[in-house]
Parts: sequence; C-alpha cells; structure tokens
Amino acid sequence: MLKSLFRYCVLLFVVLLSAFGVQHTLKAQNFVAVKAVQDNRYVLDFKPKCSLEFSLDKNYNLKVATCQETLFDRQLHFNEDVSGINTSMLCSSKLGVSFLFVEYHDDLSLGCKVFRFEKGKCQELSSLSFAAYTSEDNQRMSYNSILPYISLIRSGQRTLLFFNTQYVVENPNKADEKILRSKDFYLELQDDSFVEKTY
Repeated sequence: MLKSLFRYCVLLFVVLLSAFGVQHTLKAQNFVAVKAVQDNRYVLDFKPKCSLEFSLDKNYNLKVATCQETLFDRQLHFNEDVSGINTSMLCSSKLGVSFLFVEYHDDLSLGCKVFRFEKGKCQELSSLSFAAYTSEDNQRMSYNSILPYISLIRSGQRTLLFFNTQYVVENPNKADEKILRSKDFYLELQDDSFVEKTY
C-alpha cells in the first residue's frame, strides 16, 4: 500500500513537473514593434539612467550608441541603386534582444539588411531578399514594403521569422525572383543568417 502510494506521488510529481516546467521553458517569446522617435531613429532603455539609440541618417550611416559609448558606426552599402530606405525595429525586453530591419527600395522594395543587438553588441546579419506582393488602395499587385508583415518569435533556443501576408516575392527585381505563399515556409536564424525552412 505504501509502495503504491509512493509510486502515485512520484508519478503525480513528474506529471506536474512536465506540465509546468516544460511548458514554461517552451513558451515562445514574441518580439514587439518599437515606435521610432523620429524617422529612422529608435531609443531603447538600456540600463538605469542610460538609453540605447539607433539612428540612420540620409547618407545611410548607421550609428548605435549608449550614453557611454558608440557600439556600431558604419555607412551602409547596397548592391542595387537605392532611392530610399525604411526601417522597423522589433524587440524583446525580456530576452534583451533587438532586431533592426533596414529596407531599401528604388521604385520597388528590394529587400532589407538586418542588424541584431544583444549583450551590448551590434551585429549585421545576412540580408533578407523579400518584398511583400500585395495590392495597396485597390491597385494592381506590386512589390511593396515587407516591414509591416515581419513577425519574430523566440521558441526555446530558436529565433523564427514569419511573414504575415499571403504572398511574398523572393529576390525581387532579379532574374531568379519568385512569388511564394507565406504559409508554405518560415525563416530560422542560424548563426548570422536567416535560413528558409518549409513546413
């Protein structure tokens, strides 16, 4: 009787541990959009009485600095002729990780450069060569900004990127461009690249 009661208690403990412990560790962390304080300028709380500022000027100089030091200061270069840029930032304050997306365009969106800030360091990741294939104001379908459609989550040790629009264009305005359905794939961050994965 005592043996079966002990087994029952151990089994109950294991079930409760797996129900609470595993779910807690597997719970996904969402990255939320950070509102720009000015065009292409973002400010985040970094440490008490010290903020972290990301700024990109009209000459495409990206600067990342705290109140104490400059962490990153470089002019961005693009392989295509670029007439302008748009930016978006996604952040998880719980994880202490932020991603800055710098989309470049000519007449059409051509893709975006991605920067990750974590543990006091800013790193340029590989570019995302995607545009949203959408219709705006009942016009014909075109290659529009991908920034409003990017969603990031951290699931366990994996950082996953999804596009929340029906269609995207991979390699826009290039010979190998193709239109993809967003629900057929996602991207996973591996080292310094987002790698395409299919479901």
